Amino acid sequence: STSVIFIADPPVIIENPVYGSLTPKFINFAAPGMVVSIIFFLATGLTGLIFVVEKKQGLLERSWIAGVTTIEVMFAHIIVKFFIRIIQIILLLTFTDYIFKIEIKGSIFLAAGIIFLQGICGMSYGLLISSMCDEEMEAM
Repeated sequence: STSVIFIADPPVIIENPVYGSLTPKFINFAAPGMVVSIIFFLATGLTGLIFVVEKKQGLLERSWIAGVTTIEVMFAHIIVKFFIRIIQIILLLTFTDYIFKIEIKGSIFLAAGIIFLQGICGMSYGLLISSMCDEEMEAM
């Protein structure tokens, strides 16, 4: 009779959670993915479009004629984008925490750092797209 009890036991036993509650909210699981996606696609779109427009209007050639190298143009854009990204991250985390009341567990600085790295990935992807496209619609 002990084998019958052993066979009838469920394969998964739900215990008390170590972190959180037994009834978690879906938004707390979906929000990190949305935040990272927002930052990535903002970085991709802005970086890609700016370089395509710069190429199309001839500003890149003017810079080269004036003696500015491609590396200097890239670094100038990247530095400006870093500051824009920091402002976007501050606003996004503020909205997430205070307005939408989505709980952020753990270090806010670690979360901001991960989001910032995702923004760098988006900028890199935007640079790749802008190097292959000649029109704004292609880049979008």
